[in-house]
Amino acid sequence: GGWKTEILGPQIQGNIHPGQGVVLEASGLMSPSVTAQLAQGPISAHAQGLKASLQVVAPEFVPTQSTSCSNEVKAAAGWWARKMKQHDLAQSEVSAFETYLRIGMEKRCQTAWYPETPERGSGHRSCMNDLTCDAVILTAATATGIRDIQLRLPRAVVWINPGQVKVKVEGRSWAESLFSSTPTSSSAGSSSDDEP
Repeated sequence: GGWKTEILGPQIQGNIHPGQGVVLEASGLMSPSVTAQLAQGPISAHAQGLKASLQVVAPEFVPTQSTSCSNEVKAAAGWWARKMKQHDLAQSEVSAFETYLRIGMEKRCQTAWYPETPERGSGHRSCMNDLTCDAVILTAATATGIRDIQLRLPRAVVWINPGQVKVKVEGRSWAESLFSSTPTSSSAGSSSDDEP
């Protein structure tokens, strides 16, 4: 499902779907400018006739109630966003990319999240940029208008497991811990960002 929109004005109703765009229904005459409020963030629309041009500002990430993977997903999406080559991007584009990536990762994790057996479903929950770029990364980049995403990111695999997130970057012989909910781990919730 999409995010529900609240339209200020009776003539347009619509929904926004991450990675799929905006669906609007118009009736009657439209004013030259229409402003909408997304449940988690603003949308501004400028309408002319029955056509609308929208600029979407990514909503603040709000995890769903049906899963407890939000800390793990936050660590994984944050790592990809920090490692992305950002020299020609605005901070708002990077933040929007991270938000859409978190949404996509959480949706993926919801279908295969097994806290009692954390390794179960690990391959399904992993996110990679290698010979091919993962669909959740591509979707987040498309939703935010970031081009050449595969070239902007390091070649790596991130495993998102209940209580633990690890990354293996090409050229390294070890997997780095990005998140661990185990109290005895010295790297709980930390990451090392010295290398791209």
